[in-house]
Amino acid sequence: MIPGFNNDVLYKGHKFHVQTEDKGPKNPVVETLLFFRGMIVSSKKTPYDGLLEDENLAEKVRLLMIQQHQKMIADLKSGEFDEIINKELGGKEIIPSSPSSQKEDLSEKFLEAIKKAKKMFIVVEEIKNEGNSILIKARINSREPKDLSGNSIDVFLKFPDGKKLFLARGPVNSSGETEISFSEPKVERPLILVLESEVKGLGFDEKWIKID
Repeated sequence: MIPGFNNDVLYKGHKFHVQTEDKGPKNPVVETLLFFRGMIVSSKKTPYDGLLEDENLAEKVRLLMIQQHQKMIADLKSGEFDEIINKELGGKEIIPSSPSSQKEDLSEKFLEAIKKAKKMFIVVEEIKNEGNSILIKARINSREPKDLSGNSIDVFLKFPDGKKLFLARGPVNSSGETEISFSEPKVERPLILVLESEVKGLGFDEKWIKID
């Protein structure tokens, strides 16, 4: 499983979130999601089952992830999703970009971030939604050998207006594994959950999850 990418992107005065992840060899798909105010504006899935026997699998999947991530950002900036976004804004026109956001080169920033490989990332192993409770099995994956005990993964509910509500905290074991159980928030579905973790010396990562 290749580490995923997460970027906040400014477009015409609004903040969007782009997330790309590799589902792994058991489900060989690269998925990119574009979020706006907790709503999924667009999703793109590309299967790569034909590459599983390729000796350069990891390199080719990573390239696919980069291309798909950049394509989603480019489509957003080209105005492809403006109609959907305007509906979310109540039929109002998208606020014009400020001069500073117009000059912002997101592609260049993204490529620079790719070069600086992340030292840690959150992996979601399993999600169970039974009755009124949600169980998430997740782990912190570290590129460096490290005892991760004493750290945790926090779960937040993301609201359409961008605000977050803390739901639960899952302390991890020395290998970075945890199980987080909490009552399902009494809000309209789909739920957008954000998993966050910060490890001293390794950095910060977040993972967005949609529960229909």
